[in-house]
Amino acid sequence: MSQHTIRFATLSDVDAIMNFIDVHWKKDHILATNKDFSFTNMQMVKR
Repeated sequence: MSQHTIRFATLSDVDAIMNFIDVHWKKDHILATNKDFSFTNMQMVKR
């Protein structure tokens, strides 16, 4: 059985998340193509 880890994303995860959205969710979605928009949304979520 594989083990999974759940954690908050960090800035170093942005490229991987954008790629995942583009490949597995919706091709050319704004969250997959615009790093400034993606970064802004990550900053709006405060813990």
